[in-house]
Amino acid sequence: MLDCGTIKSNISTALGERFECIPLSHCLVINTPFTYPNFDSIQVFIETLPNGELVVSDKGETLRYLASVLIDPEDTSHKINILKSVTSSYGTDFKEGIFYKYSNENRFSDDILNMVNTILRISDLQLTQRIKKPRNDFYAQVEELMREIVPVKEEIERRTALEGKSGKKYHTAYFIKKENTVIEPLAYPVQGVDWTKIATVFQEFYDLKNKAEMNYNLYAILDDEENDWPEEPKILLSDVAKILLWSRRKQWKDKILKVA
Repeated sequence: MLDCGTIKSNISTALGERFECIPLSHCLVINTPFTYPNFDSIQVFIETLPNGELVVSDKGETLRYLASVLIDPEDTSHKINILKSVTSSYGTDFKEGIFYKYSNENRFSDDILNMVNTILRISDLQLTQRIKKPRNDFYAQVEELMREIVPVKEEIERRTALEGKSGKKYHTAYFIKKENTVIEPLAYPVQGVDWTKIATVFQEFYDLKNKAEMNYNLYAILDDEENDWPEEPKILLSDVAKILLWSRRKQWKDKILKVA
C-alpha cells in the first residue's frame, strides 16, 4: 500500500519540496503550491484500491468551489465542451462530481500534475464571467528579441512538439536547436497569480527535465518590467527551470543563448 514516505521521497525528487503529503484514515492528501481563484489551496487525494491500483482525485472539491461562486460546469453546452476538452487533454475522468484518474506507483507524480491542471482549468470557469484586461505587448517584445539574437530563421522554432519522459508532447513557445534550449515567456498575471498558466509551464518543464538523455536547457522568462512577481511562482518554477527576468534581458540574452 502506498504511504506518505514513498510519496514524499518521490515528490521531493520529482516535483520539489513544496508538495506535501498528509496521511488520513482512508487516503493520502497531497497539499500543492497551487490555489483556486479564491486562493484556497488545491489538494489532490490518493486512494489505494484492494487490487493495489491507485486513484488520484479531487474528491469533489473543484465542484464544491464552483458551487460557492454559483457556477455549474454542466449548465451550458459551452461549459460541457470545456469540461470534455480538459479531461481529454489531461487523461482524467469525471463522474458524480469528482475528477479522478487511475494511476500506479510508477507514474503518480505525473498524474498528480495532470489532476492539478484539470482542477485549475475547470475552476477557471469562474474567470469566463469576468472582464479580462487586454494582454500587453510582452509576447511581441519577446518575439522581437528572439529574432534579434537568433537571426538564422532555421535555428529557432515556434510551437515545436517535444516529448517528455511521460510520452506526452509539448508545443514549446521557443526551441533553439543549436543550444537545445526551450524558452517559455510568462506575462505578468492579470490575477494575483495565474496558476493555470504557471502549472502548464511547470508540468512541461518537469516532464522535459526528467527526460535526462535529452539534456534540455530550460528557461522561463518572467515579465517583471512594471511589476515584481510574487515569490511563490518564482520559487516553484525555479525547481524545474532557470528564471530569466525580462527587466534584465540585456544582462542574460547573449550569455544564455551563446550568441555574440
